[in-house]
Amino acid sequence: MEEIDITLKCIVVGNGEVGKTSLITRFVKGDFTDEYKKTIGTDFLETEFFCESADENVTLHLWDTAGQEVFSTMTRGYYRGSAICVLAFSTVDRASFEAVKKWMGRVEEECGPIPMILMQNKIDLLSDSSEVSLKDGDRLAEELDLPIVRTCVKDERGVRELFDTLVGTYFELKEEQEAAEMIHGKRVIGEEEKETSSEDLSQKSKKTKSADKSKSKPKEKSQEKKTKKKRKVRKDQSTFIDISKSSIPSKQDKCAL
Repeated sequence: MEEIDITLKCIVVGNGEVGKTSLITRFVKGDFTDEYKKTIGTDFLETEFFCESADENVTLHLWDTAGQEVFSTMTRGYYRGSAICVLAFSTVDRASFEAVKKWMGRVEEECGPIPMILMQNKIDLLSDSSEVSLKDGDRLAEELDLPIVRTCVKDERGVRELFDTLVGTYFELKEEQEAAEMIHGKRVIGEEEKETSSEDLSQKSKKTKSADKSKSKPKEKSQEKKTKKKRKVRKDQSTFIDISKSSIPSKQDKCAL
């Protein structure tokens, strides 16, 4: 067996007498008793479990919380830190079925949106006159967008399937979250690279413009010098021509001579 390095806290919530204590006792110890014993506060059991659907070994810390309202203030403190949750109701107890949303709300207040599963227990007592039918359970599962598993803790029916489905859901959501974080991380890195690249291009553009300006100045000065030189030459040539004209006698002067 592989080394176990994952520990998950699992809380089992719901009204009293729906089979919460019997569930974790059957799952961990393999024991079952028909005698009902009210849970005062919380009960805790620990077990190692291989989840077939996720191909993972885990250690489960199972917390069975009291379903009576008188203990609600005491037990809600134990919800904190939970990774997964079982919402339990009984096929023969309509009130427990109708209270599921309330229990789900309490868990979300303390733990946030953790993976949950619906457990319709005492399925062996299902009949046409049952207070909660299979359709009732299916409609609730669809409304809450949660998986549902029917169990009979008495004969261990559906018990292992319940925890395998719940733990498997935990790992599925974990993988999705990690993938999303990885994609988000790549996007952030890509945006930073784009910003850096645009800044580099901006700086290069500024440097190029500066270099062009510095190169154009000497050319302008050189052009100015050439223009001045040409003007001077023209001026000198004009003076020379004027002098030469004054020293050469005209035809009339020659005749007079």
